[in-house]
Amino acid sequence: MQNTAWKTTAWVAVALGVGLTLTAAVTWRQVLENRKTADAAVRAAAERVATDVTERLFLYQYGLRGARSTILTTGETGINNAVFERFANSHDIGREFPGARGFGFIRRVPLAGEAAYLARMRAEGRPNFNITQLGPVARERMVIEYIEPVSGNQEAVGLDVASDPKRRLAAETSMRTGEVVITAPIALVQNPDKTQKAFLIMMPIYRPGTPTRTSEERAANALGWSYAPLTINAVMRHLRADQTQLHLTLRDITNAGAEEVIYESAHDADQPRAFTQKLVRAVYGRQWAIEVEAHPAFIQGLNLTRPELVAIIGILASLLLAALVGAESVSRRRKAVFSARMADFNAQLERQVIERTDELMQAKAAAEAANAAKGRFLAIMSHELRTPMAGVLGMGELLMGSDLKADQQRLMNTLMGSARTLLDLLNDILDFAKIEAGRADLEDVDFSVRQVIGDVREALTPLASAKGNVIETRVHESLSPAQRGDAKRYGQIVMNLVGNANKFTTKGRISIDVKASPLGGGRLLVETAVTDTGVGIAADNRDRLFKPFEQEDTSTSRRYGGTGLGLAISKTLAELMGGRIWLESEPGVGSAFSFTVVLRAGDPAKAASIADAARGDAGAMKTAVRPLRILVVEDNETNRMLAIRLLSKAGHVVTAVENGAAAVVEFGQGAFDIVLMDMQMPVMDGPDAMRVIRAEERPPAHVPIIALTADAMRENRREYLEAGADVIMTKPVNWSLLAAEMERLTRNDAAAAPMARAAASESSGAVLDLPLLAEMLEELGKGLFPLLEDVSRETNRYIELLRAASIRGEAEAVRRTAHALKGLASQFGAPRLAAIAARAEQGAKKGESVENLLAEIEALAGEALAALGAWRLDIAQRDKSTTSAG
Repeated sequence: MQNTAWKTTAWVAVALGVGLTLTAAVTWRQVLENRKTADAAVRAAAERVATDVTERLFLYQYGLRGARSTILTTGETGINNAVFERFANSHDIGREFPGARGFGFIRRVPLAGEAAYLARMRAEGRPNFNITQLGPVARERMVIEYIEPVSGNQEAVGLDVASDPKRRLAAETSMRTGEVVITAPIALVQNPDKTQKAFLIMMPIYRPGTPTRTSEERAANALGWSYAPLTINAVMRHLRADQTQLHLTLRDITNAGAEEVIYESAHDADQPRAFTQKLVRAVYGRQWAIEVEAHPAFIQGLNLTRPELVAIIGILASLLLAALVGAESVSRRRKAVFSARMADFNAQLERQVIERTDELMQAKAAAEAANAAKGRFLAIMSHELRTPMAGVLGMGELLMGSDLKADQQRLMNTLMGSARTLLDLLNDILDFAKIEAGRADLEDVDFSVRQVIGDVREALTPLASAKGNVIETRVHESLSPAQRGDAKRYGQIVMNLVGNANKFTTKGRISIDVKASPLGGGRLLVETAVTDTGVGIAADNRDRLFKPFEQEDTSTSRRYGGTGLGLAISKTLAELMGGRIWLESEPGVGSAFSFTVVLRAGDPAKAASIADAARGDAGAMKTAVRPLRILVVEDNETNRMLAIRLLSKAGHVVTAVENGAAAVVEFGQGAFDIVLMDMQMPVMDGPDAMRVIRAEERPPAHVPIIALTADAMRENRREYLEAGADVIMTKPVNWSLLAAEMERLTRNDAAAAPMARAAASESSGAVLDLPLLAEMLEELGKGLFPLLEDVSRETNRYIELLRAASIRGEAEAVRRTAHALKGLASQFGAPRLAAIAARAEQGAKKGESVENLLAEIEALAGEALAALGAWRLDIAQRDKSTTSAG
């Protein structure tokens, strides 16, 4: 008996040992899998941080290039305070170049010429100008001559950069290599906090027409540098990485054995860290190490399977197995059966644990893929539905303008109301898709909150009056005349809330109240409340209202309509704009939806000009000033019919085809004044068709192409322009604006195409086509000025792309970029720049190198942009004089 008991105990111990061993193995496997997943997630985060840092630093090249162009345009001795200040005023440095304290010019001054240099600077109107030094210098001075804005940078003016080894090394390296170079970490003389790490980023400037092939030639012919002071805390601000979940450390490791920490997350010092990832990046002549460590919150967000849970399951299973062994080991006859069952049970247990682990990982991946697929599906479906909706609305407008009987007019009113409601729902779905996909970009423009509130009231008053409601507005005097931010998104939130209030209110009152409070640094917290006297909302249903596709109860959509997306979109937009949204309500009394957004103080003049430019006659197309031969390319039959009907009625001659391939054939056989091209079509889409058409053109011939697209996300806008589009318009088409664009693109003094006009101006030596600019100013008014800001940014971007493509030897990329630059320059009155871009385009077509043209292109671009800025300033001064005289 004792022998049998001993054997039973032994078998129980064996079973328990085997079970615990398997449990330990599976648990350890889970630990390793979790580490692998966490390592991959932290590395992905590190890659994002590294990309953000390098892209942010690359951005400053555009400012350096603009400062260099200004100096080259005015000449080595022509630069002065007024010229450099005008360059700075043409940019919103804080918005365009976040992290930069300003942009300046450093001049090389021989020791022998120091006295003459100081005399010249003081004669310029700077009697207190002096050269300051941080240490001794033997060979020459490198003096910071200008920096804008001067406010906050005054201490840097006159500093001899050569008197500091770090600054001098970067300047000499940049001068001899011809590249942009960043200094080792330094302390800025103009920054009171000397512990904060900072840098100077420098771009060399050489005397025009001098040789710069060798290091010695570059050193002999460099006159100075354009530069920008950067503080690392400002550069690192607004990174995509969530620094509450990740610890970031940046080190300069250029010099072995002398590594220096240049940035480290400061607010999370007491939190534990794990899963370190370190990346090394070359940054303008320096080597930076970017180190990312995860906090517990980051790991928890990965939803990993917990190893302790696997261990608990395995231990319980092992105990159960041991109990079964003890129960079934009472006789030798059952041992074989038990052994087989134990092995099968152990194998099954291991399979189940492994399968469950795999299922959890697959479920997580499937959920992420489903979220991404949902966003793509909603965007695609919205795009596909907007195209036929454009036809429905257009045909409806045509019928509304025809001779209808009274009952037919009522039916059409109902049909058009339903169509517009459907378009509103599609727009809600598209907005939701953009937000879900993380593509809801915010604009940054000057606008008036008062004007937006007035526009919302004007738009919704007819709907409110139909239900017996009155809309009241109250704007507190604390709100300044103009603000800066995303006017469209702010108006969208107000429109959603007022429309929602009108939906649930009958014979009542809807109030819009706006007030503002300062946050410091020019920022404003704008609070807007929309109050109604409607049905109210029960307390237990309020949390559901801000969730997608949710309403107060299941009967709401049947009684009042809607998708349940409006409040969810409004909540997300308010949070994107730095605020929040909340609700106060009492059933039977009414509701008050309030939200806040963070805006900045704006320019009233710019806000007024943008508002004027945004207003336009959205009615039917009017009779053409000059009949045009128009090629319409549209795959949707209804939209083709609508275009033929409206354009023919306006007096134009229309040829319509259904895809890009047919358009290429028709274009080659006929003579057209303008092309209206849809972008998404079967057989051959719009961009491919435009590339073929542009490739077959021969200067100066140029037929304008207006790209029409229902893609409201605008992610392909740059592709369309580079493919050959002159203008992009969004469907549903505003026909009166389309007529104005066609008139503008085809209007000229001798019925010649825009490039022919540019060629004529270029042959006369004109930097700007002033008559063309005058025509555009007459047509667009002050709405032209925001466009000119875009022209400056796009011109610098195209030059950078052109240089990069030339260095890589990518002829096709050179051709496309030169073509885009040519179109931009000719459209906005820079004929000499358009002509040199056309030469580069033709050279690239033949496979020739355009490297010899790059310096000329850059110089002409700087000359044209400077002249454009001076022209704009002259217009502003004339307007001011006219206003004062009146």
